[in-house]
Amino acid sequence: MRSFLQVLHESEVSTFSPWEELYKIVFDSRYLLLTSEERKQVFDKYVRERAEEERKEKKKRLQQKKNEFRQLMEEAKLHSKSSFSDFSSKHGRDERFKGIEKVRDREKFFNEYIVEVRKREKEEKERKKEQVKSDFIALLKEKSVGRHSRWAEIKKKVDLDPRYKAVESSTLREDYFREYCKLVKDERKKEKDGKEKERDRSSS
Repeated sequence: MRSFLQVLHESEVSTFSPWEELYKIVFDSRYLLLTSEERKQVFDKYVRERAEEERKEKKKRLQQKKNEFRQLMEEAKLHSKSSFSDFSSKHGRDERFKGIEKVRDREKFFNEYIVEVRKREKEEKERKKEQVKSDFIALLKEKSVGRHSRWAEIKKKVDLDPRYKAVESSTLREDYFREYCKLVKDERKKEKDGKEKERDRSSS
């Protein structure tokens, strides 16, 4: 059975070949090692196994082409506003582009990648916004802004600092200022309450 199976592999018999096509290998001495019924059993087993192998090979090749297509998109430095038509016109001659045969598959992979790009851009924007806010708060601390500070006065002291200019709008700067003043006020109250409790414990 192993010998007959080897004949099928060597002859690269297709998984789509009908049983009758085995006449191609009837002149191999190993063909006659089995009865007709046994040959049919081995052939059926070969077809099942080879079909599974081919399915895995096809999936592996597709994944490889998909990976190469993704590499092409990364090299193209795509952004959230990039369009598939622009990408196609610039990179349509690239072998990695042509590796994905169907246009709808190319567009599908492209759109999936753009969704990732948009997510990354959004996260990066949020991260930068948080950093700008953190830097602005640090600036207020440096200027010893207290709970009774007035924005009109503080603004004159900090308006030339790059950390002040980095905040995108005057409304947002004032919002951060008020938020910081409230934080200072809350901390002051917490500290005061703690001292009062400490005095109460000492007197008792």
